[in-house]
Amino acid sequence: MIFMPDITGLTDYVSSQVAAVLFIVMVVMIVRAFISQRWGMFFSSFIFAVVAM
Repeated sequence: MIFMPDITGLTDYVSSQVAAVLFIVMVVMIVRAFISQRWGMFFSSFIFAVVAM
C-alpha cells in the first residue's frame, strides 16, 4: 500500500514564502510611488499590501 506524505507543513512554508516575496515587492512599489509622488499608486499599493498580509 502506498502512503501519501504529509505535506501540510510544506504548503504552510511555501505560502508564507510567497507572502513574504509579495510583501517585499509591494514595499518596493510603495517606495517608488512615494519617491515619484504618485499618490494614487502609493495608496493603492499600500492598501493592497495591507490586505495581502
